[in-house]
Amino acid sequence: MTTGQKTVFGFLGIIATLLAVILGLCLGWPLWVWGLAAALVSGALLTGMAFTGRAQRAEPFPEGTLIDLPVRPVERREIQLTRVRLPSAERDYGFLLTATVRWCPRPDGPDRPMDGGALARASVVQRAEEVTRTSEPGRCSLVQHELSAALAVMLPDPYDLVDAHAVEVTLALDDRDQERLDRLAVIRKEQTVWEHERRHEQDRREYLHSDVLRDTGSAVVWWLTRNDEQIGRTVDDLGILAQLTSAANNEEIPELLRELITTPPAPEPVWGLADTAPSAPRTVADLAGDLFRATGINPDQKGKYLLLIDTLASAVAENDPESAEEIRRRYGSIRRAEESAASPDVTAPTPAPNGDGPAPSMNGSAPHPE
Repeated sequence: MTTGQKTVFGFLGIIATLLAVILGLCLGWPLWVWGLAAALVSGALLTGMAFTGRAQRAEPFPEGTLIDLPVRPVERREIQLTRVRLPSAERDYGFLLTATVRWCPRPDGPDRPMDGGALARASVVQRAEEVTRTSEPGRCSLVQHELSAALAVMLPDPYDLVDAHAVEVTLALDDRDQERLDRLAVIRKEQTVWEHERRHEQDRREYLHSDVLRDTGSAVVWWLTRNDEQIGRTVDDLGILAQLTSAANNEEIPELLRELITTPPAPEPVWGLADTAPSAPRTVADLAGDLFRATGINPDQKGKYLLLIDTLASAVAENDPESAEEIRRRYGSIRRAEESAASPDVTAPTPAPNGDGPAPSMNGSAPHPE
């Protein structure tokens, strides 16, 4: 409480006491009323002095008692970071950082020349590197948000000379690296699908080999479950099931089931086909046989087509005598027929069923050359 306030309370106490004395004399108060009046005046003065002291302690400097001094503005500066390469969890892939670095000198820093922008830039890059070093390049968009939060706080640099933080943070990957990551992602997805398909196929093969085709009985039971109420069809397919079971287990067909297997008939030989290897070159005689088959001519019918064969051989003989002789030898001729008729002891040569040449005679003699 100030001296002026104490003086005011003193005057108020004197005035209140005088008023109480005047009232007591005029009204003729008894003694106990005089004591009560004195107590009330003293209590009022003490209460006023207590409230005044408490208010003064709560606000020691009331408004208007202090002079407002001008505050020195904080110096803030900006510098750009453009596509700064930062490491990632993958050795061959890196992030590209673009941001605006804001910085200001520390108030308690030394008063000497320095490149505050370089210090701020190095501080922000170091803080960003701590975040990206353990981040996967495929999570670029998510890492960008984490990095923005990490660089948003104004912190001092390692030398404690400037405070710096970053805004407008953008994190990206090189275009070629992004393409490679996209291709790798597609390959991993396809590989996962292929692995599932392969395991599914292996499970099916294991099921068929170890359960269904373990023996013929298992195959029959499996076939019955697939063909309900078709017992007759299952009986008809016993031979096929036995063959499948034996082939799956690399075993021979059981003796009891062999009679159920029907063997397809052997194909009948076709006349006129050359008994040569598939890779052997085709001759003029082979082509003549193709012509006969295409037109329905059967040289085995004696005497019916000998004139036609001789005519064809004569036409070929002008340019290829050997082929003409081969045609006559393989398919017959009028001259050979006359010689066979004149020599009854020698069996006339007949074309072989496959058209390769005359069949051997019964007495073992070879056909007489023309």
